[in-house]
Amino acid sequence: MPRIASSFALVFLFLSVYNALAQDAVDLQSHAEISHFEQTSRYADVLQFFSELQKRSPLVRLETFGLSQEGRRLPLVILSDPPLAPPRDAIQSGNPLVLIMANLTTGKVDGNDDVQPLARRIWPGHFKPLLSKLKILISPFLNSAAPQMINQHNTYK
Repeated sequence: MPRIASSFALVFLFLSVYNALAQDAVDLQSHAEISHFEQTSRYADVLQFFSELQKRSPLVRLETFGLSQEGRRLPLVILSDPPLAPPRDAIQSGNPLVLIMANLTTGKVDGNDDVQPLARRIWPGHFKPLLSKLKILISPFLNSAAPQMINQHNTYK
């Protein structure tokens, strides 16, 4: 009987921790999700989202791979298990690299709104085992000016 009780306690503990991680991931939402997709995420919103995601998981690393002409950091999000230190470790890991690039040009800003929930879903959930077999690199902005230039005179009609 004590063995059954301890097994039950262990399963309960595991489910509690898993549920807390899953809820923690759901609590983190992009600006687009918070606004019910009536607004897009701006540059600062995306950086804040990925900074918070990095705080919540050691498998997420936020790096910079360059600067834009305006002097904005070009962020690079690395998802990996085990975690990678510098980005060049991704190549040395021997695992395949998947590069996801968003916001290639001004006027097409929805890519950064897509990669945020994608990254959020990978690390605590069903896709986490993938991170030991491949390394995912996400560039939410190749053109960091794109989300800053949104106004009624600078959109597609």
